[in-house]
Amino acid sequence: MLKGVLWSADISKLDLEKDKPYIVNQVLSYGTLADIGWLLAEYGPKATREVFLKYPQKVYTKAGFAFTKNAVLDLRGADIGEDRYVQAFY
Repeated sequence: MLKGVLWSADISKLDLEKDKPYIVNQVLSYGTLADIGWLLAEYGPKATREVFLKYPQKVYTKAGFAFTKNAVLDLRGADIGEDRYVQAFY
């Protein structure tokens, strides 16, 4: 189901715990609402939020970061540092 979202890795070799930062950020950035639902069911909202905050990856668009931060992870008002997550497109 997540093959298109986890495109930069061999899915058969991914470990749900060891590769959690990669999986969380890829799904939050590139996944559908169904993929995000799977992510939250698999790891739980609290663990997903912790991974997002502890292991930032520059894979988000500005709009995607805002959606993830505010709607998915309920981090409205938190000063997270968008520059740690948002890719610069020129």
